[in-house]
Amino acid sequence: MREEPLVLIIASEWRTRALLGAQLREEGFDALGAQDEEEALARLSFRKLKPHIIFIDTLNLDLKAALERLSSLCKDVPLLICRGGLERELDCPWNGRVVILQKPVTIGEIVNEIKNLIG
Repeated sequence: MREEPLVLIIASEWRTRALLGAQLREEGFDALGAQDEEEALARLSFRKLKPHIIFIDTLNLDLKAALERLSSLCKDVPLLICRGGLERELDCPWNGRVVILQKPVTIGEIVNEIKNLIG
């Protein structure tokens, strides 16, 4: 049985987690949603999982603190960040590939970028 690529979705808004998760499942991915990095780490540790990619919507999230905490389990995983500001660079270290999307962005655009990052 083929393992579906796991996408970790960290977004404070439940609608983002639900819509993106549903679309990813339609596209053949497995999706695990979390409202913040603390919940994400708990879910990954409990299920002993490592995602293939991490999507983070930075709304209501301290990105630097989140990445510092996540780096203990998955620092080499590709990272897709969705931001509302003008910043185009990541101001903290991350070993994996990093792509920053500027809002507004559609669920379809996010899914396409995830496909590109996973290959």
